[in-house]
Amino acid sequence: SMAGRAIREKRRIYSGDIERDPDYVAGSLASGSLICIPLVVNEEVLGNLSVASTQRQAFGSDDLRVLESLGHQAAVAIKKAQVTDSLVESLAVVQQRSAELEASVTRLKSTQLQLVQAGKLAAIGTLSAGLAHEINNPLAAIKMYAQNLKRSQQRGSLTDTMLDKNLSSIDILVDKISHVITHFRDFSRRSSNNYEKVNINQPVQSALD
Repeated sequence: SMAGRAIREKRRIYSGDIERDPDYVAGSLASGSLICIPLVVNEEVLGNLSVASTQRQAFGSDDLRVLESLGHQAAVAIKKAQVTDSLVESLAVVQQRSAELEASVTRLKSTQLQLVQAGKLAAIGTLSAGLAHEINNPLAAIKMYAQNLKRSQQRGSLTDTMLDKNLSSIDILVDKISHVITHFRDFSRRSSNNYEKVNINQPVQSALD
């Protein structure tokens, strides 16, 4: 066909009398003029623009130039539309991949927190012996101070100075036990994933205490 030849050769094909053109395939137009303009952008054929007239030699040189210009503009518009569609599809893919990545990061953070918590729980078993030691020693001292106070009271030798001294020692030991328990509870508590500035001296001092 004339349109097929125009596409193959990537150039305008014009017949002023289609009945005399060997490539014309009979259709709705029995006679007249036909121009076929391939829509080409950067050597890529995007389609074909065909304009027909029932009159022979209907198109002059000016008409052909205008139609070729229209064909070029149409080809450029089609190519831009294709590029836009491709960009939209690419953007949709990127957004989907971004959402999938964000979900993966969320799952990873959750798994990380679970692993940290599991590690802490496993460490608690190891720390139990040390914790018992840290608590038993002050408890033993408290018991000793209490027994001393009881014996002194029974003998009638308990003085206010002795009472204040022993009670102050007991108070210090109770604070020490409370401090140990607080550290243990903080360690075993589930961590959050929030980050904030801290004074590095505080955790170091807590570890030394």
